[in-house]
Amino acid sequence: MDTVALDYNQDGRVDYVGVLQMEGSDIPLKTPRILFALASSEESGYRLDFQDENLIRTRDEGGVFGDPYVPLTAGETTFTTNAYGGSAWRWSEAYTYAYRDGGWYLSKSHTTYGYGPMITSETLDDYETGVGIRRERRSDIENPENLDSDEFDLDYQVRLDAPPDIVQAGKRWWLSPDRLTDCPVKTITIADGIDLDRSAITLPLDGAIHYRDENVILYTFSTPASETNYLACYQEDGQSLTVAAQSTEEMPNFDACLAYKGKIYYAMDVTALVHLRGADQTSVPSMDTVAQKLFRMNPDGSGKQELFEYRIAAPGETIDDEYLPYLSMSCEITGDEIILQVYVGGRPHPYYRMDLDGGNVREIGFLPDEN
Repeated sequence: MDTVALDYNQDGRVDYVGVLQMEGSDIPLKTPRILFALASSEESGYRLDFQDENLIRTRDEGGVFGDPYVPLTAGETTFTTNAYGGSAWRWSEAYTYAYRDGGWYLSKSHTTYGYGPMITSETLDDYETGVGIRRERRSDIENPENLDSDEFDLDYQVRLDAPPDIVQAGKRWWLSPDRLTDCPVKTITIADGIDLDRSAITLPLDGAIHYRDENVILYTFSTPASETNYLACYQEDGQSLTVAAQSTEEMPNFDACLAYKGKIYYAMDVTALVHLRGADQTSVPSMDTVAQKLFRMNPDGSGKQELFEYRIAAPGETIDDEYLPYLSMSCEITGDEIILQVYVGGRPHPYYRMDLDGGNVREIGFLPDEN
């Protein structure tokens, strides 16, 4: 469906990068598109350099906008995949891959999200310099005079790890779990302290996948017989599955699951009984999320450490409101550093950065309340 010509291996002959799409009325819209490169060869014409089914959005991944595909662009030894979609809220993606040392590596990326012409979230990664830029602002769509403003509420930098090769980039992309068709399991382990019958374990493709990279899949599942949630780690290199953590009555839900340099990171809700006092001054007991905690552990469930806590109420506290705000964490881990956003409904959202062990916590800033 698309090709660009370039001489990426610098041998004086034309090479090609292209995208292959299955056609036909019976082909589902979600069928993967194949990104590939053909290198010229003096002996045999052309040889297949790589192919990947994770990196190009399918026809149904553009939202109301429709097919999100935007044609490839190319430089002398680079090519860029492009996509655009959404509806009133729109997003764009551009990922540039460079050929060096006989392989393809992610070189630069630029993604945006926003309402119409107003960009509310922007990321720019430059793996040549090792620097990533993050820009955020509140989604103030009720004030059109702000739509053309270049000012962001948050503008900060992160250190990038070494550039991923094209296979790593494809498997790390957040949409790659949708391409999974098989996760063969040779061994299953249940971590110490987890009370679960092996017959009740849900396999990766039947669970809720939160994270995937070139080796690790993190997903959660629950059992029909109880309200317990479980966090499982599947490792592709050994086709091994470990049920690594389980929820408790106090911490019932998993959030922000990531893997980084041999460790698993995840957040959990902390619930407690509080008393909510509305405008009529009547106090009503309520079991609510009063905090979130960030943890890390080994893939086998051992070595669990609490890294960070964000709390909005204490157990038994009386709150002069009819409800507590919704609480959620999101994480980015790069350059041996955790970047943590705490979403607090109806309040400013704080951003923090910290070391991998939770030490040296620094506040980046706040994303203002949208109300």
